[in-house]
Amino acid sequence: MSYTTTINGVSVKITKSNKKDKKLKGEFINSNTGLLNRLHFGYSGMEHYNDKTKLLDKSLNHFDKQRRNNFRSRHNCDNKPKNKITSGILSCNILW
Repeated sequence: MSYTTTINGVSVKITKSNKKDKKLKGEFINSNTGLLNRLHFGYSGMEHYNDKTKLLDKSLNHFDKQRRNNFRSRHNCDNKPKNKITSGILSCNILW
């Protein structure tokens, strides 16, 4: 099962991560190199605001707006670069 979204103009396929300490994995084609990039993101031991992919257990969603604002402020989500994709950008867009 997978979820596809567009982030910063790039199509990203989201699946569950095969790394035990990460929640999700994003796969996309790097426009500079033409190679497939894989980024694992989201610490598996923590809750998140809302999983847009519906791939994770619903009990991990907390819907606490104050926690969301704190996370987004702490990780500078609104000022991330718009010309690349990082695990932080994926986490901000998909989980928070």
